[in-house]
Amino acid sequence: MPLSRLQDVINNLKKEISETEKSIETESARLTEEVIRLQHSIMDIDNKADHFAEMNDRKYQQVWELNRDTAKKLLDKVIIIMFSICMLS
Repeated sequence: MPLSRLQDVINNLKKEISETEKSIETESARLTEEVIRLQHSIMDIDNKADHFAEMNDRKYQQVWELNRDTAKKLLDKVIIIMFSICMLS
């Protein structure tokens, strides 16, 4: 193989290496941006989940208190009725 032909092969390989390095850098930058975007999405979902959990707890407590208050009122009525029955006996 003549020397000029070998030089052409070397130059072509150098060009391919350079193009491959540029492609790798571009892909790496794209993937880095995607990872950052996904991390932000995860943080946003986590914040929304925390907010949802807080709201769910608050509503549960409200229902619990409503049921407790209703039960207390019914129990008070039962006590009054029982006391009235005992007084009549």
